Amino acid sequence: MEKRKPEYWKQYRKVRSRVHEHLSVINEKCDLMDQNPLFSSHVPEENQSLPSTDFEPLPSFIIQENDESSFSDHHTGVDLINGSSQNHFLETPQTLPTSYGSDSNQIDEQEQFSDPPSYISDSDSELDDDIREQGLEDEIQNWATTFKITHSSLRALLSILRVYHPSLPKDPRTLLKTNRVTESIEVDGGVYYHFGFVSSCLQAVERASSVCLAEIQSISVQFNIDGLPLFKSTNAQLWPILCRIIEPFETAPFIVGLFSGNKKPGNVVTYLQHLREELDNVLQNGINIPNSDKKVSVKISCFVCDTPARAFVKQTKGHSGYYGCDKCCQKGKWVDKMTFPEVDSPLRTDLQFDELSNEEHHIGQSPFIGLPIGMVSQFPLDYMHLVCLGVTRRLLWLWIKGPLFCRQGAGFVKQVSLAIMESSKYMPREVLRKGRHLSELDRWKATEFRQFLLYSGPVILSQLLPVKYYRHFMLLSVAVYCLSSPVFCSYYCEYAKQLLVLFVKQMEELYGNKQYVYNIHALVHLADDVSLYGSLDRFSAFPFESFLGRLKRLVRKPNYVLAQVVNRLSENCIDFSITGLKSSFSESFVKMQHHNGPLPMEYSQYLQFKQLISPEFYLSIKQGDNCIFARGKAWLITNILSLAEDCRERLLIVESFTNATEFYTQPLQSTDLHIYKVGQPSDNIEVVNLNEITAKCVILPCKSKYVVIPLLHTFKLE
Repeated sequence: MEKRKPEYWKQYRKVRSRVHEHLSVINEKCDLMDQNPLFSSHVPEENQSLPSTDFEPLPSFIIQENDESSFSDHHTGVDLINGSSQNHFLETPQTLPTSYGSDSNQIDEQEQFSDPPSYISDSDSELDDDIREQGLEDEIQNWATTFKITHSSLRALLSILRVYHPSLPKDPRTLLKTNRVTESIEVDGGVYYHFGFVSSCLQAVERASSVCLAEIQSISVQFNIDGLPLFKSTNAQLWPILCRIIEPFETAPFIVGLFSGNKKPGNVVTYLQHLREELDNVLQNGINIPNSDKKVSVKISCFVCDTPARAFVKQTKGHSGYYGCDKCCQKGKWVDKMTFPEVDSPLRTDLQFDELSNEEHHIGQSPFIGLPIGMVSQFPLDYMHLVCLGVTRRLLWLWIKGPLFCRQGAGFVKQVSLAIMESSKYMPREVLRKGRHLSELDRWKATEFRQFLLYSGPVILSQLLPVKYYRHFMLLSVAVYCLSSPVFCSYYCEYAKQLLVLFVKQMEELYGNKQYVYNIHALVHLADDVSLYGSLDRFSAFPFESFLGRLKRLVRKPNYVLAQVVNRLSENCIDFSITGLKSSFSESFVKMQHHNGPLPMEYSQYLQFKQLISPEFYLSIKQGDNCIFARGKAWLITNILSLAEDCRERLLIVESFTNATEFYTQPLQSTDLHIYKVGQPSDNIEVVNLNEITAKCVILPCKSKYVVIPLLHTFKLE
């Protein structure tokens, strides 16, 4: 493991301590200093009073590498900072104390002093000093932005450091290059700031270091518009316009415009006016590359919004209106709430929307009408809000607090909660939220509902939920698993749609006719969007919601919210990197070497490691990260081999499982999705190359056996 770099003040104290030792010897050898021109100007006059031993803090020191005629520390040439055996040249302070009580015989006179090398000049020293000061300034800036240090705290720190480093700025805004003027625009209900689509796109491309702008012909982008409440005690909220590039490469979301107020924008036309004008230009003319005659064409893939935001941007009835479905022309039924029981109503089209043919569906005209944007087809359903926070949460609430005929009781809640907590220790590192007790269901995040729906839920509920409810739940789980998989989404898209239609139809029989709410009904349209845009994660709100969380943390007080966010963004106080291992590096590496085996004799020359991190996944010999799918079957990792840490060849010592069978047979064979119920690992070990891995797997206990489920985002085409 790489040794941690010492902190600045720790280095400073170490330097000062060693300089004290040298100065004690220097003051005993004053006669030598008279003969050395380097120190002649620093020796006190004969009648001058000598300073006390409690002198002021020393100034910063200039250390010049590769100087063969520097001080030697007890004849060894030890580095005054790091303790290494390199030689350095140390410039002395302006005032030298004269007595420190050291042994005069400790260091030989000839080794104590030598003439400075001729190539070291005052200009060289000043240049080195400037470089060191600039480096310190950059480090403080990075530290302040990384750890979200407030301006008041940073100002106090700078006032201390300026005593020793006068070149540092007094004001933290100078250090952080904070934006001084925020040119906001008054919008009905608040204020708006436009960062610019073109400039934000160019900055996003620059941050993608592996991308050459000159080689790009066109880009495809996604937009997200959503509200963000800031505090529980006030109505203050943000409505950012976010964007991200998805082709020919992926970027993290970036901000295009930002509205701040105590309610959502009162006028959608004014709110989206600047974005609309920019899109009208770039969709026709493209983006001009700076310092070049080349242009990059722009294509809008889709707008990813939740249901209320889609209705707001499109200026249509909300999900509680009679004509609230934005995918079909069905008129809803009022059963103490708005329901949509039909599953085969005529679908809406982009042309019908532009012509406002169904007047009951519209409340106004969207500012995007007139642009080459499909107002129906390019506003897909977001499964994060629809399936995870909508349908999955509703099912759990029905089992816990629903009508008596479908409620499962306190024993069910307790057993499911214990099973969730038990399964959490089997979850791989990629699953950030492992699961919580059902008593905290109202605080569950979307990722927890997704994990329960796709991985732990089918295993846990198979033993606890009545058969008719379990089979109904599996219709949803299998359909969403197929639509979420980059491998299976195209092959099983139509079949998944049939499963979702059947799921919706059975809701009345199992839970009553009041359950045909918009979220349940919209499931019948989900597969149609997958056929247009690919797997569900290709057009989900998960990356945008993650960015909104980081954006919210930039706000420190309820006053001048817009200016705070704009200023923090100008200081680069937000991480624009794509979360996850895949975006962090391009090649695999190994960590934590050991000697515990197992190691076959023919691989005795290989080194053994506990961890392997690749761009696709994290593997380990520990529980949770030690199951893979390769060569058409599941394996358990027992060791990781490599000829050297920097060698590209990675081998895995694995054990196969006994008695691999189907986990379920309805609504389809689980083995068709590479999901198996397996027995204990066998004693026979084999060697698998890293390139042979098809997917990393979740392995969960199920009675006396285990269930192996491939992680969707790690699946590779064979």
